[in-house]
Amino acid sequence: MRAIQIHEFGAAEVLIEANIPVPEAGSGQSLVRLRYAGINYTEIYQRSGITEVELPFTPGSEGVGVIVTSARFPKGTRVAWLG
Repeated sequence: MRAIQIHEFGAAEVLIEANIPVPEAGSGQSLVRLRYAGINYTEIYQRSGITEVELPFTPGSEGVGVIVTSARFPKGTRVAWLG
């Protein structure tokens, strides 16, 4: 799947498009197909190194999408999250 990743801290130029494996939902988790991600000051602080994150990092602490697999929710359920 395609993702934006950050491998080093810096300005917007450190954002790179990467092909990464599709994650698998663990026990008690859901796999969501992302439709839209919110990129805000939180991600800017993380990208620039003001807020520490482990690298490589994929920004997007807010988003909306649909359930792909889940033990709790039906496939196709629309979901949103933040933080």
